[in-house]
Amino acid sequence: GTVTARNFSILAFRLPGTLTEVNVNTSQKIKKGTVIARIDPYDYQRQYQTALANYKTTESIYERNQRLYAANAARRTLDYTVLTAPFDGFIEQRFVENHEEILTGQSIVRLIDPKDIEVNFMLPETSIQLLDIPKKIYVEFDSQKGKLFTTEVKEYIYSSNGSGIPVTLLITDKQFAPYRQNVFPGFSC
Repeated sequence: GTVTARNFSILAFRLPGTLTEVNVNTSQKIKKGTVIARIDPYDYQRQYQTALANYKTTESIYERNQRLYAANAARRTLDYTVLTAPFDGFIEQRFVENHEEILTGQSIVRLIDPKDIEVNFMLPETSIQLLDIPKKIYVEFDSQKGKLFTTEVKEYIYSSNGSGIPVTLLITDKQFAPYRQNVFPGFSC
């Protein structure tokens, strides 16, 4: 099997633009709120300043409310030019380089939480009856030879592609805690 992160996020901008900064590298540990990347805010700053100026010159209450709404929308848009980490973790993969033109929703990085893991493996189709028998399932990590840890089946999916049955296990063994710091997504077991 393979260890995977249960909590991950493929981060992307909500706006198109030119990347001016990519501040992280693959395998780099980061904290929640870390600025990962920026796109050139120039056009969005101009839109914001224009909306704000229009708001300030508006006389009627109705127009004033409409302009305020537009200024607030432009401010939110300007805020979208900075991509930050939604949780502590590390960059598993970086998909872009500085000064690339990016599209709305284009993947910038894959951020994972290495503290929240699960184990995935393929069960041969000929062993499907094993999923119906209640029993303990143990995992031994290649990095922790000779140590077995109790798990429970989180889920399995019947697959029609003939490659077996994908099974996901959660490590429930309290004895795993001191070894957890030495097991990372991508490790074999």
